[in-house]
Amino acid sequence: MNPIRACGDLHRLIHDTAVRHAQRRTTGQLLAELRDSVDARIAALGTTPADRLMDVLVHGQDIALPLGIERTMPVAAARAGIQRVWEVGAPFHAREKLGGLPARGDRRPVDRR
Repeated sequence: MNPIRACGDLHRLIHDTAVRHAQRRTTGQLLAELRDSVDARIAALGTTPADRLMDVLVHGQDIALPLGIERTMPVAAARAGIQRVWEVGAPFHAREKLGGLPARGDRRPVDRR
């Protein structure tokens, strides 16, 4: 039912499902669910452990940056995460979107000479 509501849009599906889930629970219940799932060993359908690693890295930065928290990326994990993003097509399409751009793994500007 949710994919039909989202009209095939993956981002809308995830957003709408999360909103409906959160609306039926208290903050305490949501926190308890999160704590209970910390050591889960089951990946969501269609995902891999590398996807979960990438999610932890990216969304950890999503939290840290607005709070002004310096969060150093573990190099091996970051390489594995970006490799996964590069290799998989949907939902990122990184090769098509970023294939011609230079990239660096730090905040220094890219030398475009």
